[in-house]
Amino acid sequence: MRNKYIGYFVCQCLFFCSTLFWCGKVQAQACVNADFSEGNFTGWTGTYSLDQCSDLENGKCKCSPTNPYNTPGFNQGPDDNPANDAVNEWNQIITTTAGGNDANVTSLGGVMPVVYPGGPSVYSARIGNMWQEVTNAKTGDGESISYSFVVTPANCNFTYHYAVVLFSGPHTPGEQASFNISMVAGTSDNVACAAYQVDATTAATIGGFSSKDSVYWKPWSDVVVPLTNYIGQTVTITFTTRGCLPKGCAGKHYAYAYISAECSPLILKASDSITCGENDTLTAPAGSATYSWTGPGIVGSSTNQTVIINQPGRYLVNMTTFGNTSCGFSMDTIIGGAKPKPNFLNTVACKGDPVDFHDLSAPAGGISSWQWDFGDGGTSASQNPTHTYNATGTYPVKLTIVAGPCTKDTIINVTVVLPPSSTFTVVSPECIGGNSNIVYTGNASANYTYTWDFDGGTGIPVTGQGPLNISWQTPGLKTIILMVSSGMCYSLPDTQYVLVKPYPAMTLTPFTTICLGSSAVLNAARATTYTWAANPSLSNTDSGTVVATPTVTTTYSVTGSNTNCVTIDTVTVDVVDYPTAWFNATGPVCIGQNSTVTYTGNGGTFSTYNWNFNGGYATPDTGQGPIMVNWLTPGNHDITLNVTRSGCDSAVTNVVNVFSSPPSPVLTADTLTGCPGVEVCFTSSPVGNTIGYIWNFGDGDTSGQQNSCHVYTAAGVYSVAFQVALSPECIYDTALSNLIAVIPIPVAVFTPGTAVVQSPQSLVSFTNQSQYAASYLWNFSVAGNGNQVISNSTDFNTSYNFTQYGQYNVTLYAYNRLGCPDSITHPVTALPAENYFIPNAFTPNGDGVNDEFYVVLQEGATLLSFQIFDRWGEKVHDGLYPWDGNYKGQKAPEGVYVYRVNIHLIDLDRDEEKKGSVTLLR
Repeated sequence: MRNKYIGYFVCQCLFFCSTLFWCGKVQAQACVNADFSEGNFTGWTGTYSLDQCSDLENGKCKCSPTNPYNTPGFNQGPDDNPANDAVNEWNQIITTTAGGNDANVTSLGGVMPVVYPGGPSVYSARIGNMWQEVTNAKTGDGESISYSFVVTPANCNFTYHYAVVLFSGPHTPGEQASFNISMVAGTSDNVACAAYQVDATTAATIGGFSSKDSVYWKPWSDVVVPLTNYIGQTVTITFTTRGCLPKGCAGKHYAYAYISAECSPLILKASDSITCGENDTLTAPAGSATYSWTGPGIVGSSTNQTVIINQPGRYLVNMTTFGNTSCGFSMDTIIGGAKPKPNFLNTVACKGDPVDFHDLSAPAGGISSWQWDFGDGGTSASQNPTHTYNATGTYPVKLTIVAGPCTKDTIINVTVVLPPSSTFTVVSPECIGGNSNIVYTGNASANYTYTWDFDGGTGIPVTGQGPLNISWQTPGLKTIILMVSSGMCYSLPDTQYVLVKPYPAMTLTPFTTICLGSSAVLNAARATTYTWAANPSLSNTDSGTVVATPTVTTTYSVTGSNTNCVTIDTVTVDVVDYPTAWFNATGPVCIGQNSTVTYTGNGGTFSTYNWNFNGGYATPDTGQGPIMVNWLTPGNHDITLNVTRSGCDSAVTNVVNVFSSPPSPVLTADTLTGCPGVEVCFTSSPVGNTIGYIWNFGDGDTSGQQNSCHVYTAAGVYSVAFQVALSPECIYDTALSNLIAVIPIPVAVFTPGTAVVQSPQSLVSFTNQSQYAASYLWNFSVAGNGNQVISNSTDFNTSYNFTQYGQYNVTLYAYNRLGCPDSITHPVTALPAENYFIPNAFTPNGDGVNDEFYVVLQEGATLLSFQIFDRWGEKVHDGLYPWDGNYKGQKAPEGVYVYRVNIHLIDLDRDEEKKGSVTLLR
């Protein structure tokens, strides 16, 4: 348990958002009957208005205390029923808890007690009437009550409580039923933090109100008013209600409120003045709008009236008040104490061995006493005691510490275990280099510490519980010792012995080589018994001498034994395959040419190669090659090769055919000139037994046929090459330079003098700019009428007189000297003497020529409207832009369409309407 010291707190108040105030050490409130606990209005004054209530303050109707029509005193009716008390609708009455809840609010589905539910008093006051007059024609209704007291440190925390009901009528805000709270210090100093004003219009937006059927009500609300700035002064708080009608006040739209108040010192309340690391509570004065706590040990929320703390230090709360004008103030307090934390080391003990308990409690140096309970009846008051447990098990060890006024304890379980044993087994005897398997057989777990001594033995691992595998490099009797420790408990050491024997010094036949199909004798010696690994190529497996007949290089293993120790050795028999004497010789070849000889066998780089070229001159004349052999006489020549490797050899002979001279075929081409795309067919006379042909046509293409045709796609002069081979070495190779001439296709280009002419200036000249052409043909045709030719010319440059207006196509055909053509077409528009021209056909087929139908305008004419209709009279185009032959996103069908055009002739200042038809062709 921890000691509790309850003291008084220093409180400070920040009032009007500025200064901290000292409120003194006080214990009791000093506002007698502010909460109506006497069941009467003792200490309160009141006024009520019987008739007029029209004074205005800040735009609101005010009934007291300055209204000259007010009547001093209280008008306390017996009840609230107008049938029984018709003249007492302006009431100030004392309410009791026996009155239950407000009848009006209850009928509207709400709950509002008639007595403040948060205090000890069973009484409250109500001012104002609480019913709606229907027939009473009175014109005034206002009530107020006031309370005055001298501010002292004992009552500087003034808190009032109110609940209000307002009936909303069809009035302006200044004429609505209202409720007003004001406080004055001295005679005129308004205490802004206490001010509150609401009417039936602002209740909907001011916050905290509920409403139904034009009635607004606010349940009981707490408001704190810090008065430290007014200590020594008399302050008066006044609560006022009044109901109003236009031009005056009456009870038809009522206002009434329930009132209670109390005084206390402005202090922070604490559950303890000392904290010992446990949760304590600080409480600020009730009735503030917001709370914000700061301090070193706040647990949970810091924005409530109360805050939970668990550390000593300074705690500050900042608060803001309710009311129409919000004010801020703050209070702080110092909480003393400490936060002790008991703890200790050693949670495992060994039965029968003393265990040291090491205190790790905090704060270090701040603890005055320790009390230990070891869980087996033993105790100690030392900081770091020693204790011996005589039985195994788990013991709850309790440590209690005292740090200043705080007492704190903790319980930590201590496990008492048996001392570990260190018994183990080991295999003996063992051979040098062999592994001794060591197995722990004691009662300790794997997390204990195992200390081994292997007398020079090594292994992986060499620590831990094992099993372990240890080997020795020297013979003799070896001693192994083990001791086991848990950190608290130690075992007695255990000792075991291992006899280490040497291995036999066996000898074996060294590496040997044999040819494929031969045998080798293998001999092992200096051991007692011998065991060869099973292999079908061995004559036997259990003697020192065996015969091996392998077909591939093989390594044989033999185990020599001497008592329990064995030696294993191996010997390899290298089997050499007979080398092959295979080789290739190119041919047939021509006299004076080289035949290439290349070895293709399996002799490798360690074999010896002996060649006989039978009259040929070889460079070089040994090795695997390639070797170049030159022949000076025709005929069949033998080449012989003998290959030797590791005493194994083989031989082979090949024949090379030598010709006296290469073949000479005759080449022909069916044509030597043409335009791009011309096909030329080539032939060659036969030359006997050949192995291949190659034509190279000069443009990058080739052919492997004896006779071949080829198409030349680009202009130019081409040389043709040809090869025919009797063998890769005996080849006929010739080239026919500049054999094929491909003439370029002409490029037709001309420029018209103008694209649009207008009568009488209708003669147009055409300038020929063609390339690669030898002759020309000009055609003049009418556009949109099958391109009917109306004239032609073969001149280099030409001209034409367009005497009839319309759309024309002018086409130039250019021919090279072989007659290969090219053409180009330009449109020409001929206009009448007027300033515009309307074509009679167009072809919207996307070829870029005559794709749109439009009015051709000259300078002096502007287009006013342009409409087109199909044969059924449906409008397919309406706009000053060309028609592209589409209607509603689809291609219009071919046929005749009617147009209607309005054109303004600027020079004549005249509008002309033109109607006609146009043919759409695709």
